[in-house]
Amino acid sequence: MANIITGAKAIVKIDGKVAGYATGISIQESQLNGRVESLGFIDSREITPISRIVTATINFIRIFKTNDRNGLSADEADEGSMITTEQTPDGENPTAEVRTNNALTSRPFDLELYDSAAEAAQEGELQDGDKKIYTVVGCRPSSQSIVVDRGSLMGVQVSVDALYLIRHPDGLE
Repeated sequence: MANIITGAKAIVKIDGKVAGYATGISIQESQLNGRVESLGFIDSREITPISRIVTATINFIRIFKTNDRNGLSADEADEGSMITTEQTPDGENPTAEVRTNNALTSRPFDLELYDSAAEAAQEGELQDGDKKIYTVVGCRPSSQSIVVDRGSLMGVQVSVDALYLIRHPDGLE
């Protein structure tokens, strides 16, 4: 039976709390294998798994309060910008030291992918019928590509490295 996913959406969570949403996600899970060699044999004796790598490419990611139901509560801080900090006065660009510090101290985030009904509401808004199908755990940005095109909107594509991928069997029925 083929899995059919409709109206897929991804929620960004930091420390277990909803912090935004993402779209256009491509996830790759790779398994690295090691060859077991023996003296006197030209062929490998065995191939054994030694590591698994999870990466993802996100065409658009937005970290901000999405709505009252799944956004930040009144006592939580909105950490929507990865560039500006309290250390940088308004209207000024952050220094190289501040940018480096932000990159090294940013917290990992999780991407939760949901399957929803075709008539689901806005992106980032969870409905009662949504089923969690995947969770990409421990994402950290590794690169970004900024695209500016005269005939379209500006876009940012972000590549992330992750710790592991969880498949939620209840969502993949």
